[in-house]
Amino acid sequence: MHIPGRRSERTLWAARSSILPSFLDMLRTRRSVLPLCLLALVPALLFVGLCCGSVPISMGDVVTALLGGETTESTRVIVTDFRLPRLFTALLVGGGLGVCGLITQTLFENPLADPSLFGIHAGAAVGAAIGPLLWSLIVAMGQTSFPPFVGQWFSVFTALCGALGVLAVIVLLARSACRGTSLLVAGVMVSFLLSSVLALIAYYSTADGLRSFQLWTMGDFSTVGRARLPLFALALGLPLGYCLRRHAVLDAWLLGEDYAVTLGVSPRKSRSHLLFAVGWISACTTAFCGPIAFIGLAAPHLARLLCGTSLHRYVLPTTLGVGAVLTLSCQLLCSLPFAGGNLPLNAVTPLIGAPIVLWLLTRQSTHDSTQLQ
Repeated sequence: MHIPGRRSERTLWAARSSILPSFLDMLRTRRSVLPLCLLALVPALLFVGLCCGSVPISMGDVVTALLGGETTESTRVIVTDFRLPRLFTALLVGGGLGVCGLITQTLFENPLADPSLFGIHAGAAVGAAIGPLLWSLIVAMGQTSFPPFVGQWFSVFTALCGALGVLAVIVLLARSACRGTSLLVAGVMVSFLLSSVLALIAYYSTADGLRSFQLWTMGDFSTVGRARLPLFALALGLPLGYCLRRHAVLDAWLLGEDYAVTLGVSPRKSRSHLLFAVGWISACTTAFCGPIAFIGLAAPHLARLLCGTSLHRYVLPTTLGVGAVLTLSCQLLCSLPFAGGNLPLNAVTPLIGAPIVLWLLTRQSTHDSTQLQ
């Protein structure tokens, strides 16, 4: 039996269409209504986040500040310069990490796969730890003074370079004979190697440098700020748009690599491109906001549960919304008045993400046991 490696665009589209159900069929199910609720939940969380914090602000004052009406200067600064950029950053990071987790789980056929397993977070952490040391040498050798924001951008730059360096290694391995579980294990080994380098840097660093690095590892959405937000949104928006457009390729991967070839999908090329997009999003979020835990792992499972299907035409945008809701909820808990308004982000994300993952794993085990009976 002859299996062609590629087909015409018309044949490929017909094959994909035979796999995907119609949108009307999905709307008849009860679970399909739940993803639509995310559209209303996201702006609601945004508005609540603008009101809550160490300094509570009434809803009327928030609306007045957003519309540019007459209000106190302190209220306007808190709403438009601090809380609004922080919440939009949380929205972008949550959606991006959720999509990254979904794509990683699909490519490696592993429900527990996550971009952090590739060592991208560890690479960014090494860059963030080395950044202040290099900047101190540059300032000492240059004998000139620099504005404070230059040093901050330099730390972000070194963290991004560390993450992209790891990404380059992973992409090269993906384009070679390394594939599937082997590639996942290679990423874990790279992560362990970088963790040892990170431990050595922490051992020889100063007390101030070690504290600064520890604060970065706790995660913080306020580090982006109003000035960096447009650049940050562009850096995440472009690869996210690419990933959302590749839903048909990801659906082909659900059927297995061999069947994807019969649909005209090049496994090596598609895997490399998608891994680069995933790595870039993870690198940017980690460099700017620190390593954010559990969002990329929990959001895809919740999205599949809400959609009632694994088809990426529906799961991808739902994962985007679920990830945004999770990060906005975590940020809201960090900013509540009883929390002092400044709880570390990674102290809250496991409280929400870990129970969700455990519940989903228990639910899956129960479902598998029922099927065996």
